[in-house]
Amino acid sequence: MEGRLGKKKMYCSFSYNFDKSSILDFIYKSTFHNEVVYVGKHAVFWGKYDESEYLKTTYHKKLIKQDFYKKITIRNSNTFEKNS
Repeated sequence: MEGRLGKKKMYCSFSYNFDKSSILDFIYKSTFHNEVVYVGKHAVFWGKYDESEYLKTTYHKKLIKQDFYKKITIRNSNTFEKNS
């Protein structure tokens, strides 16, 4: 999907010994609505193309309901850039 990402960009990080198979399984089985997802070694980067459609996104509707949600850290892109 091409286009410019909206202002809302998030990343989900996890510890080096966390089994990320549950996150990967969730991502591979999900249908995304105007979103882009990149899976890195210790984090998943999640962006939305259109901020006005945030409530329709997989990030908003489904991520919080996952069992692994309590085991990951979610931050916005501003926090990521400050800590990089």
